[in-house]
Amino acid sequence: MKNKKMVLWIALVVMAIIPVYAQQYDSEKDFKIDWDENVKDGVVITKYIGAKREVSIPPKIQNDPVTGIGAYAFKFNENITKVNIPNSVTRIGYDAFSGCTRLANVTIPDRVIIMGEGAFESCTSLTTISIPSSVTSMVKAFSNCTNLTKVIIGDGITIIDNGAFSNCTSLTSVNIPNVVTFIGSSAFSGCTRLANVNIPNGVTIIGSSAFSGCTRLANVTIPSSVTLIGSSAFVRCENLTSITFEGIISSENLKMSYVTSPFDGDLRDKYLASDGGPGIYTRFAGGNVWRKTSSITPPPTGNLGAFTIRMKDNFENAQGYEALIVNANLLNGHRITKGETYTLKVTYTTSRDLEGPVLVRLVDTSFQANWWRDLTPGDDSKFQIAASKAGEVVSVTVTLNTIESSTTGSNPESIVVVFTTNGEGIKGKQDSGVQKPFNIVFTEFVLTRIK
Repeated sequence: MKNKKMVLWIALVVMAIIPVYAQQYDSEKDFKIDWDENVKDGVVITKYIGAKREVSIPPKIQNDPVTGIGAYAFKFNENITKVNIPNSVTRIGYDAFSGCTRLANVTIPDRVIIMGEGAFESCTSLTTISIPSSVTSMVKAFSNCTNLTKVIIGDGITIIDNGAFSNCTSLTSVNIPNVVTFIGSSAFSGCTRLANVNIPNGVTIIGSSAFSGCTRLANVTIPSSVTLIGSSAFVRCENLTSITFEGIISSENLKMSYVTSPFDGDLRDKYLASDGGPGIYTRFAGGNVWRKTSSITPPPTGNLGAFTIRMKDNFENAQGYEALIVNANLLNGHRITKGETYTLKVTYTTSRDLEGPVLVRLVDTSFQANWWRDLTPGDDSKFQIAASKAGEVVSVTVTLNTIESSTTGSNPESIVVVFTTNGEGIKGKQDSGVQKPFNIVFTEFVLTRIK
C-alpha cells in the first residue's frame, strides 16, 4: 500500500511539472479564422477575441496550419503585452498589431516574408525588434514605435521600405545590412534621437524625406553606389554638419520638389558646381552655407550602357558557351589589384531560355599574364547570373572579389569580363553534336570598385 501511494505521488508531481516545460497555446476559441487564399489548406487569423495579456498563437487551428495573421487582427488591443507567433506564419497583414500600445515583446519567425503596411505601427511599448532575413516588404511596419531603441535587420533584407521606422523617436543608431540597395521614402524620418547611421556601399537610391527631421544626426557618408537622392532626404537635420560624397550624382538625380532640395542650405548647389563633386562638405550647425573642405577621387567605374554579346560554344576548351567583353573604358584604365571588391550591375534579356547559371569573372588576357589569368574566381556560385527565360528582363548585381593582380604591363583592353556556362543542362554540351549559341542583350552594365 505504501508503494502504491509513493507511485501515485510521483505521478502527480510529474503531471504538475510537464505543463511548465510544454509549449502552451491559447485556445482555438480565442481566434476567428478564415481560409488563406495564398496557401492551400492554410488559415489566417482574422481577429483575436481572447482576454489574455500574453498570447500564444497555435501553429494549427482545427488541424489546419496557421499561415497568416490578417489585417486588423489585433489592432488597438491595448491589453496584450506579449505575442508568440508560430513558425508556420509567412504573412502578417496590414495594421495587424497597430495601436497595441502595451505590446512589449514579439518575435517574428524567420519564415515571415511580408509584413503589411503598418503591421506594428504605434506599438509604443516595443523597445527591441529583430527582423528576419526572409522579410521582403515592411512599409511603415514600425512607424511611430516611440520607445523602440534597438533594431536588428536581417542580412538578407535588400529594401528598407517607405516609412519603415518613421517617427521612432527613441532609436539612436541603426546598422543597415550591406545587401540593402534601396532606402525608401521617409524610412527614418522623424527619428529625432538617431545619431549614427551607416549607408552601405551598394545602396543605389535614398528616397525622399528618408532621414528628414533626424535632428541629432551629425555626419553622413553617401557611398559611391548611390545614384539618386530624393527631395528633402536630409532636410531639418540641423545638427548635420558634415556630409561625405564618395561618388558622382547627376543634377537630375539630386531631386528637387518645387524649391525643396535633398539637403538644408546650399549643399546641392555646392556639390553640383564646377569645383564640387565627390568630397567632404561641412557647415555650422543649423547654417545654410556649406563649404567643400576636401576632395575625394571617386572609385573606378565603367558604365558601358547598352550592347549585345554573343555566347558561342567553347567546347574545345570547356563545356559550355563563352563571351568576352573587351572595352578600354571598363574601369577607365584602372589596374586591378589583389584584394579589391567590385560590383557588376547588369540589366539584360536573353535570346533563349537559360537552363543554368552564367558564371562571371574578370580576366587578364595580356602577354605578361600568359594570355589568361583569372583575377576573380571563375567557379564560385556567388559570381553567377541566374537562369532565366527568353525575353525576361532581369536586373542583378554581382559581387566580384579579386584573387590576383593584373600584370603591370597590361593595358586597359587586356582586362576583360568573361561570361561562361558550364555546359550541363544548357541544351548542348561537349560531343553532343548540338550547338545553340545565344545572345545576351544588356541595357545596363556598370562595373564599380567598392573596396
